[in-house]
Amino acid sequence: MTTTQGTSAASTLECLRERLLNQGFLELQNQFGPDSFRAAFAIPPASAAIANRFGVLRHPTLIFLREGCCLGAIEGLRDWQDYLQCFTRMRTELPQPVPIQLTVYGARS
Repeated sequence: MTTTQGTSAASTLECLRERLLNQGFLELQNQFGPDSFRAAFAIPPASAAIANRFGVLRHPTLIFLREGCCLGAIEGLRDWQDYLQCFTRMRTELPQPVPIQLTVYGARS
């Protein structure tokens, strides 16, 4: 695969990912109402910093915030019903402290 082909494949994959995420948010808005939440997407460089700030270990992750405070996160790919149940629960949660990110050096088992 040439560099151009690799870049084209990555662009196509990113476009598909955005479409799937947009469709998911549209379905959530249809179910819970257009004013029930706002969404933001992070591009890869920013997503690494956001993941570090909120202690995200798996991608993709949906992070729920209310008035700048963390309500929780849904990490990894899930069945659509899981997303709906978690989203419903997160909407009623009280803000939680942001998880503390720990860096481990030279860990041994």
